[in-house]
Amino acid sequence: MTSAPAITLSSGSPGCTLHHPGAIQPITAVSATVSPLELCRESLRNSLAFPPLRECVIPGDRVALVPDLECAELPQLLAAVLEVLNSVDGEGVSPVLILPADPAGQSWETLRAAWPESLRKIPVVLHDPNDRTLVSYVASTEAGERIYLNREAAEADVFITVGLMRFDSVYGVRGGMSAAFPGLSDAETVQRLGFSGFDRFRSEKRGVRRELVDEISSLLGIQYSVQLIPGANGAAAVYSGLASAVQSAGTAFLEKHWVAKPRGRAELALLSTSAAPPFAWSVLGEALEKAVSWIEDGGRIAVVADLPQPSGPAYDIVRQSRDPQDAAVILRRHPLVDGMDMLRLLAVSQRVRVYVLSGLPSDVFEELGLFHLADVAELQRLVDQSSSCVVLPNAAVLRSDR
Repeated sequence: MTSAPAITLSSGSPGCTLHHPGAIQPITAVSATVSPLELCRESLRNSLAFPPLRECVIPGDRVALVPDLECAELPQLLAAVLEVLNSVDGEGVSPVLILPADPAGQSWETLRAAWPESLRKIPVVLHDPNDRTLVSYVASTEAGERIYLNREAAEADVFITVGLMRFDSVYGVRGGMSAAFPGLSDAETVQRLGFSGFDRFRSEKRGVRRELVDEISSLLGIQYSVQLIPGANGAAAVYSGLASAVQSAGTAFLEKHWVAKPRGRAELALLSTSAAPPFAWSVLGEALEKAVSWIEDGGRIAVVADLPQPSGPAYDIVRQSRDPQDAAVILRRHPLVDGMDMLRLLAVSQRVRVYVLSGLPSDVFEELGLFHLADVAELQRLVDQSSSCVVLPNAAVLRSDR
C-alpha cells in the first residue's frame, strides 16, 4: 500500500482533488494516457488469437454489434469499430446494433441521444425476451440446457460484443459474452438458469453463472469481442479479438490491478463510480457493497458519483414511504425491475453513513437514507474529520479478498 496525501476522484462531471495526510490507496492508480478511442483503434489492429478486425469481415457481411450499455466509454469503442467496418471496400458491410430489453421503455433512446450522429445512424434491433419468435435455438449446454439467442444476433455473419470487464456480483467477472447472454435470450431460459430477479445476485451461484456464460460463448463458435478494462480514472486498457482470449487477458489484468485485501479498517472510505446514466444507481449500489468491508463499524462512506434523477417503481415506493426500511420489506416481497438497486442502497445505508457528492438535489438522497454533500469543500471537511481514510476510485470494479 502507498500513502496518498493528494486524492483525485472523478465521475463524469463531478470531480475533485482532496487531501488527507494518512490516506491509503490500495489499488494501483492505473489509467491509460490516451483516449479509449485510441486504445480501441490500437487493439483492433492487434487482435488476440485473431487477425485484425479489418481482416475478419468481407463485403456483404451482416455484422451484429452487441454492446454492454453500462460502459460509459461505449460510444468511443463503437466509433473505433465502426471506422473499421466502414473501411471495407465494395458493397461494404451492414452493421446492426442489437440492444437488450429496455426496462424503462425510454432509457436506451435517452442514452443514444447523447451519442455522436454517426453512431445514431446504425440500425437498431430492440430485443424482447418475451417474444419467442425473436429468438432461435443455437446450442445445448453439456447439462442439456437448450440456449436461445436473439435471431438477428445468432444469424449474423459476424458477431461482436463491445463493452467492459470488471469484477461484479452476478458473474464474478463481467464482460465478454455476458453482453449477449442473458440479455439477448428469452425470458423462460433466463429465469430457469437463475439470471433474473434477485436470483442473479446469489453469491453461491456466481461461479456457475460465469462458467455457463463461457460455455455458451464456446458453443456459439468463433466470435469477436472488444472489452475495455477500467482504470482508477478513465480507461486502463482495451482488448480485442477472439472472445475467449479477450476474456482471459482481461481477467488477468483485473487480477493484477484490481484485487486488494483490507488490512485493518478505516473510519472513512472515499469512492468514485463510473457508468452510463441508466446504470449509475446500480453501479453505485455495487460500489457501496464492496466498500463496507474496508471501514470500521459505524464508519462513513463518501462517494463522488455522476447520477441521473432516479426513477422506477421501486424508487417511487421508497420515496413515498415514511421509513426506508418499510419500503425494503415491500421490495423483498414484490420484486420490481429496479428493486435490487434500491435494496442494496437501503441495506448499506442501515450499516454505515453514506455521503454523496453529485449534481442532484439533497431531497433525492434524503429519501434513500443517504446524506447529500453540497460541494467539494463540504466533502473535504468530512475528510478532515476522519482519523483514517481509504481511497477506492472506480470502486465497483474492485474485488476485495479477505
